[in-house]
Amino acid sequence: MLYVSEIFHSIQGEGQSAGYPAVFLRTAGCNLRCTWCDTPYALELRQGKKMGTDEIIDEVKKFNCRHLVITGGEPMIQQDGLKEVLSALDGYFVEIETNGGFFSSIDEYIHQYNCSPKLPGSGNKAYDLKLPPNEKTWYKFVIDSDADLHETLAYIEMNRL
Repeated sequence: MLYVSEIFHSIQGEGQSAGYPAVFLRTAGCNLRCTWCDTPYALELRQGKKMGTDEIIDEVKKFNCRHLVITGGEPMIQQDGLKEVLSALDGYFVEIETNGGFFSSIDEYIHQYNCSPKLPGSGNKAYDLKLPPNEKTWYKFVIDSDADLHETLAYIEMNRL
């Protein structure tokens, strides 16, 4: 069971897979409140529709596409439900978009992490990066000012990204 904001087909616009068609599973709920959030309708867990594993899989399979991007909100807050879905969904390339504030218990199902740590310029308090650098993880930062750039460079050095 997951709280889901929406499931749709589109083109991945970020990261290494930019330009590829994908099915997007947008989960509900986020632990952060970024000042520039572009999906405020996905912030609260209970704003999403409560969906069972079979229902989610049926929706994902409606699209003739074997590339799944799990986004949010922050999907890592619902890892138990994601594990149920992903363990029953074979043959998909799976990306997950995360803020990096959670350890992953679903690594065996994920081909690529798109990690976007939120620095203080986002309006959030600093938090520890729980998704360390590895061959599956790509990092992305929102930079809107010189201060953001300097903060990002310091963060990259501190976390050895």
